[in-house]
Amino acid sequence: MNNNYLKLEKIDGNIYHIIFDNLNEKLNIIDEAFLKEYNEAISTIEADNSATGVILSSAKKDSFIVGADIKTIGKLQEGSILDAYEASLTGRSILAKIRGLKIPSICLINGMILGGGLELSLFCSYRIASASSNSVLGLPEVKLGILPAWGGCINLPRLIGQTNALKIILNGDLINFTKAHRLGIIDELSENDQMFERASNLIKTKSVKTRSLSFKDKILASLLKLKFFNNFFYNKLRQFVKKTTKGFYPAPFKIIDVVKNIGIKSESKLYELESLAFSELLFSHECKSILNIYFAQTQAKKIQDNVASLKTIGVIGAGVMGAGIAQALAYANYKVILKEVNQEFLDKGIGIINNLFESLITKKKLTKEASAQLQSNIKPSLNYADFSECDLIIEAVIEDFDTKLACVNEVSKVNSKNFIFATNTSSLSVEDLAKKSTIKDRLIGIHFFNPVHKMNLVEIIKTSFSDKTVLEQAKSLVLKLNKTPVLAKSSPGFIVNRILGPYMLEAVKLAVDKVSIEKTDKAVKKFGLPMGPFELLDEVGLDIAYKVSQILHTELGDRMQPVTLLNSLIENKALGKKTKIGIYEYDENLRRVKINPNVYKLIFNADEKTIIDEKLENPKSDEEITDRLIMVMLNEAIRLLASGIVEDAASLDLAMVFGTGFAPHHGGLIKYADYIGLETIYQKLSTLCQIYGENYAPQPILLELIAKKQSFYDVFKANYEN
Repeated sequence: MNNNYLKLEKIDGNIYHIIFDNLNEKLNIIDEAFLKEYNEAISTIEADNSATGVILSSAKKDSFIVGADIKTIGKLQEGSILDAYEASLTGRSILAKIRGLKIPSICLINGMILGGGLELSLFCSYRIASASSNSVLGLPEVKLGILPAWGGCINLPRLIGQTNALKIILNGDLINFTKAHRLGIIDELSENDQMFERASNLIKTKSVKTRSLSFKDKILASLLKLKFFNNFFYNKLRQFVKKTTKGFYPAPFKIIDVVKNIGIKSESKLYELESLAFSELLFSHECKSILNIYFAQTQAKKIQDNVASLKTIGVIGAGVMGAGIAQALAYANYKVILKEVNQEFLDKGIGIINNLFESLITKKKLTKEASAQLQSNIKPSLNYADFSECDLIIEAVIEDFDTKLACVNEVSKVNSKNFIFATNTSSLSVEDLAKKSTIKDRLIGIHFFNPVHKMNLVEIIKTSFSDKTVLEQAKSLVLKLNKTPVLAKSSPGFIVNRILGPYMLEAVKLAVDKVSIEKTDKAVKKFGLPMGPFELLDEVGLDIAYKVSQILHTELGDRMQPVTLLNSLIENKALGKKTKIGIYEYDENLRRVKINPNVYKLIFNADEKTIIDEKLENPKSDEEITDRLIMVMLNEAIRLLASGIVEDAASLDLAMVFGTGFAPHHGGLIKYADYIGLETIYQKLSTLCQIYGENYAPQPILLELIAKKQSFYDVFKANYEN
């Protein structure tokens, strides 16, 4: 039996062998067609009374089945909750058929196995995994705003105990095979070339034994059948989950609702409960928002075929940013030439790189030998001549137009190749740099965010001269660094800094309006952002934020007025976390201690914070604070879409989620606007504009969409088919 998704063979000893091999994809995924073929295969085995066992394996290198097709899950949202419920029940019943066979079934796991793939394996009698694989397994569905819907919420707790299983399901964590074996998810570890023979022998000798819970887990399972203990245990867990997720995501709570009924409800009722929870979550705003970001990221990772690879990369500037870029390139196994103006600066940069690699060794992500090998990819230099063979040069020097242009000219003197030059500017005009260079079509922006080793987003900036092939090469490079590229046209601040500019400005204005800094930061985090605007200022660096604000003011006018408070703090050498004092003060471990008293001195001309929000007759509510800050970001985002700086709404939202941590459960600024309604957005902006000015002036496109009863995602739509 040969199909597009699997092959079914009968081998010695009347053992059936199912080989998963999706002929149209690099990885095995589960969709409707897969389920049809799998169902037929199991039915064939079921009808054969001579069958003695089943072995399941994958023809894909280093992977088994990586889960359900996310596109299929997304399409379920176009139907009804009932459709999703029935799809979950049907899928599970097909995967579960192997358990109903009266013969042993052994799953051979040669590599990564996720989601529905792991759920399929849990219906098998026995699981053997590769001892030599560095791969992982897990049930990551919670990270998509849903839960395992094909028996994972029931079968994993039954296999390894509720506490062990809940850690995996609630966090969506991926664990290595050694840990999975220790927990009991994997029954046995074996070398790849010995797994099949081992499975055959187990079946032939009738030695397949199913695992039972440990004594400790059996006691807990018995206690959890008692109503009072069950309520106590799971109420405590709910409190913990609410604290860690801040209540933004419903999926963890639905998972608890299912798992807590194990041992209380029948198996069929448990499966129905799991399917019902899945279908309800699938249609939640949170799930739709997270899937929106997932699809946007998937689209961002697509590149044209046959893109010429870049081999040697030059980096100009060995400061924190330049060193971070060089380390990321070396870690991805590129050859790197790192240039500075003098040996002192170069040594500091190499020191930063060494520390970053040491951190990877400490975290056991690299061995010392591998680290040394990767670090040898970096050649320190004081001469432009060393850039003669570079395919791409990235500058990360001071934010000054003439200095950056000089870098382009110096490289052009020594490199006769068709090299690409990328500026890492955060706010200067890439268009103007290209216009004044001799390599107009090969000069682009590749804007990394600090710290480079932590920030996933990279903005790729194109100009009116940009060669499409150059942009694809830049995108390919970013993907090889395991980062997410978002394309934007050259414009002041590009995407993230452009949107953050008015946000930072309004935050400081709130402080001037006598709303306490702590209250503003808390309100924004309550909305769902990872940090408040003042915490973000300290993280970015007040000097950098002020420099960007000056450039935005020059390019966009008085509505982007630089914040004088920042300049005053900079003059006092309060630059943020990097100097242990900025808006806040920090201890030696960079933990926030308190507000910098000079902030209120500068705002109110007082030595102490004598006027705070709590003492006002009409204090600002959290909603008023977040409206003022979120709406000003949203309005700037609408400007970017309307002016074509970003081509589609999903890319803009992707940039904000990965560049600022904007609440994923809202799906990004534009998705949030579509969710709460454009009429509501228009009303809020109109009101705020009357009070606070031009930054809130509703854009004409808003009224146009309202009149046509369209959303931003209807009009500024990404093409996910190509």
